[in-house]
Amino acid sequence: MKNEVTPVEKLMLMQEALAKYNKLLEPAWETILTNEVSKYPIAIFSTLPIEAGVLLLDRNDAPGPWSVSMSTLEEFSVKGLIDQDKIENFQSVYKDPELHFCTFVISDLGAQFLFIPR
Repeated sequence: MKNEVTPVEKLMLMQEALAKYNKLLEPAWETILTNEVSKYPIAIFSTLPIEAGVLLLDRNDAPGPWSVSMSTLEEFSVKGLIDQDKIENFQSVYKDPELHFCTFVISDLGAQFLFIPR
């Protein structure tokens, strides 16, 4: 019998892998918060092209499989990635941006938000 990785284990492994990008995210994250661009920055990790955010790292130039971009809740709302009627719910579950990176991950698990400790 194979040792299948559970969805929870996959998410934990994903969080661990994405934590390696914290140094890349930090300057852009701080710029968004310090300049009051948004109270809700979102880092986008994707193995597929996505029309959102400011590109920080192209996966073709990276050691890993991820393209990394920086965005905000406001851009996600304008582009229809978060429905208008879901914004308050999103804000209520958004973790303290001083302590966590909010990431939007597009992978073989689908698309989901993960919070990674800073």
